Amino acid sequence: RAQEEVEREALLRALEEEEREAERAEAALATEARMREEEAREMRREAEAAEARRRRDEDADRRERDAARLSEVLDELQARRRAMLGPLDAIRSAQNDVDARLREVEEAAANTHRQVDALRDAHQFAESRLREARTGSDSEAGESSQLRAARDEVTALARRLQVDEERLRELQAQSAALAEERRRLVQRGREQEDRLEEASAAVREVREALDGVAAAPAPAPAPVSLRLLAPHEVSPATSSRRVRFSPSSSLAPSLAPLAPLAPFSSWERSP
Repeated sequence: RAQEEVEREALLRALEEEEREAERAEAALATEARMREEEAREMRREAEAAEARRRRDEDADRRERDAARLSEVLDELQARRRAMLGPLDAIRSAQNDVDARLREVEEAAANTHRQVDALRDAHQFAESRLREARTGSDSEAGESSQLRAARDEVTALARRLQVDEERLRELQAQSAALAEERRRLVQRGREQEDRLEEASAAVREVREALDGVAAAPAPAPAPVSLRLLAPHEVSPATSSRRVRFSPSSSLAPSLAPLAPLAPFSSWERSP
């Protein structure tokens, strides 16, 4: 009986020691889990910061590329717009010249028209005098000097009237041709102005796009999650303090740039 009592007490001590060892192991695992959680949070913060930096760098590169491309387009559009100004100035200059010539021709035509009207009146008056002179010379022998003078005056006025009428027709033809040329120049000027306005609108649009690229907000950082190992995946031994982390498969590509900083295959924690 004494031997049995000794064995029972020894067994109880062994059980108590095993229970204390189990409690120590459980406490070690709990401590290990808390440390892993803290380390996971730190790794998550580092991963999120790295992801944010990557996204900012990518966004900056994209903005730089977009800005460079838009700048090239803007330079080309501005060059085209400047190239349109020369022809438009030439059209306007030609239109001003035609307007000046048209005013001169119209003024000359108006003066010639008045001269023609005056010559017609003078010619009619000279013809009436010639008829009177012929009536007076019927009773006289031969042709009187008054009749010859009246006939000469009628002939001279008729020649002058013919010349001025021809001149008036020429001036009217010139006026019509200049008016048609002016109409064509006005049409060409409007078409060139429309093209210039389209080019200016394109320049404004590209400038607004360029300003938008410069003023675009930075992208929000993408959330990063790290999967903690289950407790049964962690060794209870604490001598090496080695803890393993595994990123989820969907995040592996995004976290690849972090490998040199914090390799996820194994991470050694200093004591």
